[in-house]
Amino acid sequence: MKRICMSLALMLPLVSISADEFDDVFADDPFADVEVEVDTATASTRSWHLSHELQLQTLINLNSERSTDIEQAYAGVSSVEAAWQPALDWDMNDWLSTRAKGKLATDAIFWLRPDEAWSDADVDQRQWQFETQELTLQARRDQWQFSSGIQTVTLGLADALSVSNNLYGRDLSLPGTVDIDETQTPAWTTVISGTLGNVRLKAGSVHRHQLNTLPIEGTDFDTGIDSMLDNAGLSLTNEPLALDNMGVFASLSGVVGPLDWQFNAISQLSHSPVIEMGIINPGPSASVVPVAVHYPRENTVAGAASLVTGPVLWKTEAALTTGQQAQSTDSGMPSDLVSFQRLSGTLGFDFDQPTLGRLVAELQISRILDYDALDLLNSEESEAQWALMLSRSFWRETLTLNAQLLAFDLDASGGRLQALGLDYDINDHWQVRARVIDYVGGDASILSGADDRDRLMASVHYRF
Repeated sequence: MKRICMSLALMLPLVSISADEFDDVFADDPFADVEVEVDTATASTRSWHLSHELQLQTLINLNSERSTDIEQAYAGVSSVEAAWQPALDWDMNDWLSTRAKGKLATDAIFWLRPDEAWSDADVDQRQWQFETQELTLQARRDQWQFSSGIQTVTLGLADALSVSNNLYGRDLSLPGTVDIDETQTPAWTTVISGTLGNVRLKAGSVHRHQLNTLPIEGTDFDTGIDSMLDNAGLSLTNEPLALDNMGVFASLSGVVGPLDWQFNAISQLSHSPVIEMGIINPGPSASVVPVAVHYPRENTVAGAASLVTGPVLWKTEAALTTGQQAQSTDSGMPSDLVSFQRLSGTLGFDFDQPTLGRLVAELQISRILDYDALDLLNSEESEAQWALMLSRSFWRETLTLNAQLLAFDLDASGGRLQALGLDYDINDHWQVRARVIDYVGGDASILSGADDRDRLMASVHYRF
């Protein structure tokens, strides 16, 4: 049996904009904390802060033609989700604290439209959900801090298309509908950080291997990967908890006048699997089936810098990644898995002016080194994606207009995801949101056939 493989470039990292770095574009506002003093005599060092958010959100498919059972199920209103998100901060003393944040949600669409052709996987995934978004223990002493638990750690300086910020798998189940600052999936992480003179050190480990969360089998964004693997008796699963499967990272950063700099080193298993295929029944009746799923260890070294000039922040990042794998060819026939190196870079700017608002533009290009000599199968020598993001507030910052464009390939032939949203803060407790997401299909696998799947999202939030 000859063996071939197919490397799944499911999607380059989506944007990961923190709430305080991009005016909460497509992200939740901070919870309104309520402080309760446990002991008035020690309130300055021992206190806990509890907050809640109640949310009701509906999702509407604007233009499905309903020509299949799947399109029928996801046409019109396809989600009515109610959620409760509690958060707790507890300062036990001056040096020890803990934080917990979770989400409990249910989607009532399965009761409101019980006769539709929902897939079992979709019902299992959405009907009831519980997520531990953060659960950490932190210790502080002088200029040093230790933290361990379910959390995310941010690396790199780019807002949208960082080549360093890839420690965690991402939720790609329904592109554009998950808040950008929540696309990274929190994982058990231990990190220690502190200062050595003028240099900031951050180092740690992501203890569990993660895969990107793909569209649910049987949904209108399903890529067919799960079904293909099921037929071969295979599945996409995270590697088990073990020292060999942990990711490790280290970061050095500092400031020299208007220049911020950062150097990062990361070693981890891939969040996107390599599916190895085999040829069975050689000859005219030959067929190709999956025979194995691999998660190669990728090692990345990256540098980043940002420079302030007036109202503009210029940003650049560069990274070299080794250990990535793909299929090679031999005399025109698929051959063995080979490892290769990829060079990636990001260039962009962040323009912030009180009257005009905030505009972020970034371009990322990656290139496989020695591509011609490797003779790879189903792998492009160069890949590109670019992002534009705009945020502008009105009415004493109670109404916020935000827009986003994420495109694949320089000419956007790989597809585009473009969205326009409005957030209105009624008061300190109530907020309403609306967002239109327009998909333009292209070569990017996750946007294939996405032209008739545009969405309207509307939600109401209550915080206390």
